[in-house]
Amino acid sequence: MDYVYSILIGLGLSLILLLAPIFTGIFGHRMWLFYVALAIYVPFIDFDLPVLPYVIVSAFASFFLFQINDKYSQTSAMSDAPEWAARCQASYLYLVIGSYVVSWFIA
Repeated sequence: MDYVYSILIGLGLSLILLLAPIFTGIFGHRMWLFYVALAIYVPFIDFDLPVLPYVIVSAFASFFLFQINDKYSQTSAMSDAPEWAARCQASYLYLVIGSYVVSWFIA
């Protein structure tokens, strides 16, 4: 049951990543810092659940959402929001994996 809860947390993080174009449309490039901070902090959250499932689910979601936003920003975007959303999601992808590896040595 712990893994199910962990996957649900990963889906919740994926929802935050899904809303990146809306947030970047409202707040602009400042949202990049939020996604960087989120990616660094996520592996260190202590829910007494396995960390790997929600890191993997949110990393896969950020990769697929990055592909969607990157393609949209190159083809038919009317603002910079999809481009910044793609940057936020790509940064999240690499930093959450790196932060998870660092959490092995710290925790």
